[in-house]
Parts: sequence; structure tokens; C-alpha cells
Amino acid sequence: MRLWGIVRKNHKITAQHIVPLSSASLEDIVDAMDQIARKLDLARPMLLEKHEQELAVYGKTCFLPRDFVETVALDRFEIEILFDEKAQKRRSNDPRNDFSY
Repeated sequence: MRLWGIVRKNHKITAQHIVPLSSASLEDIVDAMDQIARKLDLARPMLLEKHEQELAVYGKTCFLPRDFVETVALDRFEIEILFDEKAQKRRSNDPRNDFSY
């Protein structure tokens, strides 16, 4: 697993960084988010209940400038949990998708 941090300004990715993530626990995500913020020279955003819920449900969330204590020059700071493809083999059990004849 990895955590991907993206800084967007004017609908363009201006900076990004990926950090390895040992688990999807909130503590590990906060530690990885701190590493990303340090690497991208950002202030640490406030992690609100809204962000925690979005991470739990969707595996990603977005921070707006109002979520930072300091003034930041960005439109959005997004973080997303990237799952390894090998660990996440998702295949349909639908017989219409079985092409092994």
C-alpha cells in the first residue's frame, strides 16, 4: 500500500509525492500525510471527521485552503490510498466474462 499526495492549482497537478504505507490505519495515514506535506513544503492540514469518513469509504480525500491553519497557495491538496494490484485481484464471477473456452 502507498499514500499518494497531490497538490492542484488551476486544475493542474503542480506537485505530487508517494509514500509507502504499512497499513490503512488512521495513525499510519497521518504519519504518511505528514511526510508528504514536509516533502512538498506544505503546512499540515487539519484532519477533520469529514476527511476520516472519506478515507474510510472512498480511500481518498481532499483538503481545501480553509483546512489549513496557515495560508497556502493551492486550490486542493488530495491524498489517495493506492492498493497494490497483486494484492487486489478483483475478478468478476459472471459466467459471461469467462473466455477460457
